[in-house]
Amino acid sequence: MAVRRIRVIAVSPEYQINLGYIARVMKNFGVTDLRIVNPKCKPLGKDAIKYAKHAHEILRKAKFSKSIREAGRGCGILIGTTAIWHKTEASFFNVYGIGAVDEMAAKAHTIGLVLGREGTGLTKEELAECDANVVIPTDKGYPVMNISHALAVLLFSLSGKRSVNPDIKLGGAADREAIVKLFEKELGRRANIRDKKAVVSAFRHILSRSYATKKELGALAVAFSPKFRTR
Repeated sequence: MAVRRIRVIAVSPEYQINLGYIARVMKNFGVTDLRIVNPKCKPLGKDAIKYAKHAHEILRKAKFSKSIREAGRGCGILIGTTAIWHKTEASFFNVYGIGAVDEMAAKAHTIGLVLGREGTGLTKEELAECDANVVIPTDKGYPVMNISHALAVLLFSLSGKRSVNPDIKLGGAADREAIVKLFEKELGRRANIRDKKAVVSAFRHILSRSYATKKELGALAVAFSPKFRTR
């Protein structure tokens, strides 16, 4: 999904540093729409600008609201964040793991990610205002994440960015099967291997789980047949 469809709604942020980090994380993922509800600190204070680094423009262009409802106007879905999933009965049947975020996002034109206060998070009434509430699983020894850290996890999940290098291309089923055929042909020359079918099957399964790139499959192909090239 396109990151331009995401709006970040920070509810009563208490510390300038966190606002700066929120802006910075947003910039990392190409998100620019920031709404701030009843801030408890100066959104354009010295520390906020300092910790936003090159994302300070996001803070300067942020819009202010008096309520989550106002800040979320125009969003197809509001997704709240909480570390305490059982905090409210109102949201008991409306709490999801992070894996469900992508599915929710695909059905909405604009998504509002609602971040709670640093100290107390979102109230039970605020959680009830959201269409869904998401819990990011963390270690039970310290389950509460900093709001900017939680935002980073959510934006990563929504961004669809899974490869460090976008130019890297994974091999497809046809590429893998071509390698298997070459492997099978080479195996046919080994008289000492009795159950060749089982060996070929194991090799095929290993390849399917490896997420090998086209370049890597090409290298394997050269080992079996110098004339072979992946498409």
